[in-house]
Amino acid sequence: MSPAHQQTVHAVNGFAYGCIGADIHVFGDGVPLYVLQRWRPEVRPDPSWLLDLPSRMLNSRFAVVDFIGREKELADLRRWRDQGPRLSIQWLHAPGGQGKSRLASQFAKESEAAGWTVATAARGPGVAHPDLTERLVPHRLSAAADPAERARIHRELGKRLEQAHRAEKAAPAFAEAVRLYRQLADSNPQAFEAVFAESSFELAVALVFADLEPWAREPLENLAADAEQLGQAAVAFRDAIEVFRRLAAENPAEHQEGLAVALSVAAFLVPRLGPSDLAMATALEAVDMVRHLADEKPDEWAHQLPYVLVTSAVTLAGARPEQARALADEAVSIARRMAHDDPEKHVEDLVFALSTQGSVLLRLELAGEAIDALSEAAKLSGRRPQAGQDKEPWFQVMAHAISFVWVQERATGATTGRGMAVKVLSRLARGNTSGRAPALLTALLALLGMLDASARPEDVLAVHRAIIHLLRTSDEIPYAGDDLIGRSDIHGVLAQASGLLARTGRWDEALASLEEAARELWAEGTDSLNACVGSLLTLLTATLADLDPSEDGDPYHRMARPQAVRVLERIAETYRRLAQDDPAAHELGLAATAKILSEALWKLGRRQEAVDVGRESVRTWRLCAARDGAAEHRDQLALALRRLADKLMDTGHTVQAATAAREAAAIWRALSRESPSRYYPCVAAALYLVARNLRRLRPADALSAAEESAALLGRFPVDDPAERHSSLVTVNGLIAEIRQELHE
Repeated sequence: MSPAHQQTVHAVNGFAYGCIGADIHVFGDGVPLYVLQRWRPEVRPDPSWLLDLPSRMLNSRFAVVDFIGREKELADLRRWRDQGPRLSIQWLHAPGGQGKSRLASQFAKESEAAGWTVATAARGPGVAHPDLTERLVPHRLSAAADPAERARIHRELGKRLEQAHRAEKAAPAFAEAVRLYRQLADSNPQAFEAVFAESSFELAVALVFADLEPWAREPLENLAADAEQLGQAAVAFRDAIEVFRRLAAENPAEHQEGLAVALSVAAFLVPRLGPSDLAMATALEAVDMVRHLADEKPDEWAHQLPYVLVTSAVTLAGARPEQARALADEAVSIARRMAHDDPEKHVEDLVFALSTQGSVLLRLELAGEAIDALSEAAKLSGRRPQAGQDKEPWFQVMAHAISFVWVQERATGATTGRGMAVKVLSRLARGNTSGRAPALLTALLALLGMLDASARPEDVLAVHRAIIHLLRTSDEIPYAGDDLIGRSDIHGVLAQASGLLARTGRWDEALASLEEAARELWAEGTDSLNACVGSLLTLLTATLADLDPSEDGDPYHRMARPQAVRVLERIAETYRRLAQDDPAAHELGLAATAKILSEALWKLGRRQEAVDVGRESVRTWRLCAARDGAAEHRDQLALALRRLADKLMDTGHTVQAATAAREAAAIWRALSRESPSRYYPCVAAALYLVARNLRRLRPADALSAAEESAALLGRFPVDDPAERHSSLVTVNGLIAEIRQELHE
């Protein structure tokens, strides 16, 4: 690092003030953006949660795939830790998608296991040690006998936790404050009614966001609403509005503003405040009240009017589309005028109005106009001085519009707006994506998280197709993504689409998507095509059978479950039909499916069915090998013959078993001309099977096969000498037994 780019960072009482990208990350109130916390490994998510949206398995934070490699980098980090000066900094840097997060997490895990204390810099925003605050509260409460003081402490704790994006813990704190303030207001309304209304409002907001996933940091990342919590939020909003309305009637100057805020937020965040028309009535009351306040106190409320107009329009879009459209247009018109008069101060108001107008237009199924509004918002957002410091403007605008749609539709079960969002983003993904492809990808992934079980399967598929198109066509998206997905993950998205298609009964399309995913994986050169097909078949089966796709161990054992066998039988049935019309395209998939199904049936004790499917696997691999003569297909044919020989031997069909094993040996012998060390051990194993099955019928032939097997095992080096020794002992034991029987 050159001297011109160096900086000195001082840590005082756990706070470190630094400069990143020329932006000092400290809030205006002087509280640091980052605080030091004890490092903890990421909690492994529940497998069923991973299966709900399989792209989650690609997120590096959840470490679904074991950490491997990076030995040199780890060794360098250990040397710095153990041998470097007592105070020093190691800067871990690389382009996005290179694995910095996993490497840092692995090093932290190792260091903690070695006895080191590992700290991480966590985003506070504006909150100093919420954990410490939470721990201190019981001590403060024990010293506070006054109910008013206890209520104040609970409310303050709720505020701190909510600022730390921990609404799930803030809600109980606010709830206790509300309970105490309610009792106090009953006995002394003049002193406590206002603070009771304020606390009720804070509780309602916390409850709306308390159903965020534990690791989520933004509302748009949420997947589903908790109906019970929304019901509690509605009650809290109604309590706040009722009290504010009474107080505003008695003292408008002091309480009318509180009522206006409560009405505006309540109508937007909780579409179901009670009877179906209550949210709409609340929204309209908020509009009237803020219009009045904007006339009376323009300096304080004029800039708030477009916010209230446009959010109320989102609320009204479902039942009163014309009125919603008019309010949204008015909001944009006012914001546009404000931005024209004072761009520096009000361009952000216009961006909000346009983005939210986009939400309204999505709900009204006006895709073209929605794109125009959102495009203008993104363009304006990119011009702002703070643009680019956090998220790309296109993502910010799209996420804003989609999340506003989702907030409304999650409580009502409607899907119109999200369906239109799918069309808009799909259209944008297939247009000119220059300069915004990563933002569109992120928005598509966010939208995918908002398409819950009520969404049309075709909408979910359309999002997958748009993601696949972006990954294939845009060089702006990194090959591997640190937090999201990159171009290298296209096979994973195709596999997800395969599972979705299968769940909707579209098996032909599901298998076509799976084969496409296999070809993408194969193109990376890490494995053979049939191995890629087999791997994705087991993943698809595990997904459809509700099994843990990350379960370690023998994949054949994992498939040996009744629900998995039912899925495999359906896949095999589909492949048989497809292979009749186009053998060259589908026989590989049928052969791979039959191989897995045969092993699963065998492990379940359904032996005759396993043998029958094993014969089908042999027939299909034979057709594949005859068609192109590829070594890969001949190897698979030999393996299928050997597996069939094992089953035939165990069911008493020794002659057929010997015949299958001998053919497998002949195929592997031919392949060994190109790669002796790889295939001669396979020849030896097949010959051993021949010997075992012929020892009673043709002992001389059996002895010849066993001796050749032993010679091959002793002739070629292997990776595991202990395993070779064990195999030689077994084969030599069989030779000794056959010789003794011949002498007798």
